[in-house]
Parts: sequence; structure tokens; C-alpha cells
Amino acid sequence: LPPYSPDLNPIEKTWGNIKKHLRKALLVYETFWAALLSYAGF
Repeated sequence: LPPYSPDLNPIEKTWGNIKKHLRKALLVYETFWAALLSYAGF
């Protein structure tokens, strides 16, 4: 079997971009909910 080369596999780049986007969205989402719950007094 050939060695694993994620740099040469296009799907690895695609998944990396998806994960990066989701992490950024999650940070915004968590910040939103933290602010909302803090404002509501929970």
C-alpha cells in the first residue's frame, strides 16, 4: 500500500475547510448563547 498523503487527497482539503467553517460558526453560536443566557439571568 502507498503511504497516506493527506496533502495529495483533495477531499482532505475539503473536509478541512468545512471543519474550519463550522468551528468559526460554533464560536459565534456559543458566544451568542452565553450572552443571551447572561442577559436573561440564567
